[in-house]
Amino acid sequence: MGFKHFPKELQNFFKGLKKNNSKDWLDAHRDDYDNLLMEPAKDFVEAMGSALQKIAPGIRAEPRINGSIMRMNRDTRFSKDKTPYKTAIHFIFWEGAGKAKDSPGLYLKFDDQEVGMAVGMMGFDPARLDRYRKAVLDDVSGDALEKAIKAAAKSPYSLRDPHYKKVPRGFDADHPRADLLRQNSLVIGGEAPLPGALYGGDFVAHCVREFKKLRPVQAWLTDNVA
Repeated sequence: MGFKHFPKELQNFFKGLKKNNSKDWLDAHRDDYDNLLMEPAKDFVEAMGSALQKIAPGIRAEPRINGSIMRMNRDTRFSKDKTPYKTAIHFIFWEGAGKAKDSPGLYLKFDDQEVGMAVGMMGFDPARLDRYRKAVLDDVSGDALEKAIKAAAKSPYSLRDPHYKKVPRGFDADHPRADLLRQNSLVIGGEAPLPGALYGGDFVAHCVREFKKLRPVQAWLTDNVA
């Protein structure tokens, strides 16, 4: 039959987790976690892996936790917020032979209220940062990036603000793409109210349509940085 949507009961699971974010509560609702969230999530990833080939033939989708399904556990070591779990489910689909965190990705999350979608790379290591800056400075690839961002940055999606307040040392502060030189990652995305397709329609088709709008930026990163 194929994946179509998540069960409507999942909405109440998310609401309960937000009110009772604890190991005891999750342990008591382990069946809901497995049956309403994780099992459908694995089916969703498989369906997305096939559907995304139409817009990104090299995309990778792994239907497992720590594959395309991110862990619900939060890293609380350096956070004032000590609640143990994320209250949304997060997915990543990535391109290339490397690890997901080091590759251009398509990102998706949702909870009981909204869905968030983004594309890009969350952080450049030194080698990728060097390639990124050279590509930004190049007239051909730099112009292509500006066009890709313009095509993707339409409501509700926008480019994440630059990391650096000033253009890094050694680069022209008056360069026409100075704002892009101030980035140490490149992510474009946004959030919107939950679509009806999540619980009662073709959610895969909805996600592919939205990722198609953002794809130009992810494709540019694949070609020029990864």
